[in-house]
Amino acid sequence: MSKFTRAELEYLQSQQMGRLATVSRRGEPQVKAVGFRYNAELDTIDIGGLEMEKSQKFRNIANNPSVSF
Repeated sequence: MSKFTRAELEYLQSQQMGRLATVSRRGEPQVKAVGFRYNAELDTIDIGGLEMEKSQKFRNIANNPSVSF
């Protein structure tokens, strides 16, 4: 059983990009476009991107894992 509703899954599958909101060390919000896919096997939203590990959003999440997608 998915934690997402059928309507939510349909919406996710109709989109090519999402928005990921993170918080910097100074407490400032950062919202960036991200590529993603719904992973039905794990029932997760998998986020990716070119050189993600070098990005500010990656550093923000390492410091504060609270995010909004």
